Formats: sequence, structure tokens, C-alpha cells
Amino acid sequence: MRVIGALLVAAAATIALAADAQDEKAGADRIRPVLGRLAKMSRTEQQTWLRRLEDREKKAAAISLASNPAKAEADKVHRLLHRKLATWAVLREAIETTDAREQDAIAKLLRRYREQVFETFYARVDEYGRRQEAWNTIKRSWQAAGRPFDQQERLIDWLERAIKSVDPKATTAIPTAPDFDAVPPEQKQDPARPEDRKTLATQTPALF
Repeated sequence: MRVIGALLVAAAATIALAADAQDEKAGADRIRPVLGRLAKMSRTEQQTWLRRLEDREKKAAAISLASNPAKAEADKVHRLLHRKLATWAVLREAIETTDAREQDAIAKLLRRYREQVFETFYARVDEYGRRQEAWNTIKRSWQAAGRPFDQQERLIDWLERAIKSVDPKATTAIPTAPDFDAVPPEQKQDPARPEDRKTLATQTPALF
């Protein structure tokens, strides 16, 4: 019965994530405003942001892929960001790759979390509900903030800590929920795509 219950929990998580993915496809371009914000940064800020992007992709790939595919994808993103000439199209590809990989990592971690919550608290209904609702609350907070890409890694960090907190051999309190800064309306839809700004869209020196 416990095995069947765990499978049902995993199935429910998969269905919910599939619905989120469908909503994402139907929504506005998430990457365009990210590029718009990147275009407005100083060169130093851009370098810092892109180094963090590379680290994010590498971590997400390690979570969601086997070791060889993870290394291959991390190497691909590294090549995109460290070439002599970088275009906005190249940066978009690197960001889209990271975005997709982080969403895969979130999906995998969420399934693991829900399965472990069930295994650990299936006989404690109240605690089981609290642990499940903890994620639902964070998800709603993330959505209310506008699902900011720049803060997406916070979901991964929380899920990793939450999984440790439901270890049946050493359960701990629910991790503190991350704070999400809402994306200002003017940043959600940058009026001019960076790709259309000829002074920036032409081939430019690699950012780092």
C-alpha cells in the first residue's frame, strides 16, 4: 500500500508539473525581459550575472541528467558564453538552456521530496499535510512574483534542503521559505528587444 501511495504521489507531481509546463508554453516570452535587463547592466555586472548563469546550469544538469550528458551540456553552455564573439542569440540560447534544465531539476527534486514526505509521514496525516503545503505555498509565492528567472534557483535550493529535512532517520523542521522579489511591470515586457538594438545585437566581445 505504501508503494502504491508513493507512486500516486509521484504521478500527481508529474501531472502538476506538466500543467505548469503547458502554461509556460502558452505564456509570454520569459527570456526577452531577462535579456532586456542584461542589456542595461554594466560590463562588470554582466560578467557576474553570466558566471552565475553558468554555475546554475551546471548544478541543474548535475541534478537532472546522468554524469556524461550533464558534462556535455555544461561544456556546451561554457562554449556559448566563453567564445570570442557573443551575440544576443547566443545569450538567449544559453539562458533558455539553463531555464529548461532548472525546470527539469525542480521536477526531479519535487518528485523525490513528495515521495520522501509520503514515506516518512504517511502515518502522521497532519505533518504529511504540512510538508506538502509548504511546497504549495512556495510555488504560489513564486508565481505571484511573476516566476522570475533570476530567482528560479531558489526553488532548487529550497527543495534540496527540504529533502534533507524529511530524512526518516533525522527529520528536521521545514526549511525557511525563500523570498521572491516581484518583477516590476516595466521589466516584464521590455519594449525593445535586445536583438533589435543594432549597437548591441551585432557581434560583441565575449562578456567574460
